[in-house]
Amino acid sequence: MNKAELEKLYPAGTRVELVKMDDPHTRLKPGDKGTVEFIDDALSVHIRWDSGEGLAAIFGMDIIKVVKKYLLIGSYTPEIDEAEAIIERGGTEQGWVFKDENAFVNRTDKVCYIPELHDTGYTRQNFLDMCGGREDFAAELFDFVDWQSPETLLQEWLANGEWDECEKCDWLYSLHPTPAACEKCGAEFKTEGGGND
Repeated sequence: MNKAELEKLYPAGTRVELVKMDDPHTRLKPGDKGTVEFIDDALSVHIRWDSGEGLAAIFGMDIIKVVKKYLLIGSYTPEIDEAEAIIERGGTEQGWVFKDENAFVNRTDKVCYIPELHDTGYTRQNFLDMCGGREDFAAELFDFVDWQSPETLLQEWLANGEWDECEKCDWLYSLHPTPAACEKCGAEFKTEGGGND
């Protein structure tokens, strides 16, 4: 790998996390995070570590990985004491919302979404509750909601045949492809053309 290729992988400003470093004298440990400053001609990645360390990661010896960037649209400050919550919406393809992927992924109790037409704040726990505790469905619902309330989008998907609920236990399932039976209660699903009861 050459310097130009390495600069494409780790451009200046990229957040990285240390996976492994072969320096017995460093205080850095796996999991430490920092920001890439530059890459020198010897292919050392110079990083401003959050801990204050100034040690470069040597390509081919040390291992770093890029820290995922989370989507953030707008801003939200919860109400504190007598002060009201402050909501600043940002634009999506469909409308104006507050949406914080980091809050959704890492905090079940922190507001991660506020729709365009009202100021109700939704947490990851709210998404999970709407989806019967299903992490995968809650994540998909969060990913696609972009102006409306999550309840509205969920009802849209149910009405349009994207998702359905087991008639016996209300477990959500995807209709692409339609499973033969509910994975929660075992009830057989009806198929078009009058199949299973």
